[in-house]
Amino acid sequence: VVFADACATDEGFDTAVDQALNAAFFHSGQVCSAGARLIIQDSVSERFVTELARRADAIRLGRGTFDGVECGPLVSAQQLAKVEAYVASAREEGAIVRAGGARPEPSDVRPEGGYFYRP
Repeated sequence: VVFADACATDEGFDTAVDQALNAAFFHSGQVCSAGARLIIQDSVSERFVTELARRADAIRLGRGTFDGVECGPLVSAQQLAKVEAYVASAREEGAIVRAGGARPEPSDVRPEGGYFYRP
């Protein structure tokens, strides 16, 4: 839950966005405690979602042994298919995908190969 008063300062806002990103994408979102929903107070929601999407799009994908990599692959082809199905279902139900929502271009992953999906 993100309240407007927690985002009243730039530092508070940045911390809230960082924590939301970490909650959703830590270990590529493949942990039982990964955040699945984010409730944001209306007065800060557009700013928050815009910044969250910008930062998610900037996450560098690749194997964790490479410098600068921030997000690794999904665990298997089956997990990749499951994630793709979730996103497709959300779109069919009217969701607007503001970041990611697709496999990356091979050139966007260091090194190429693996079961990657844009956060």
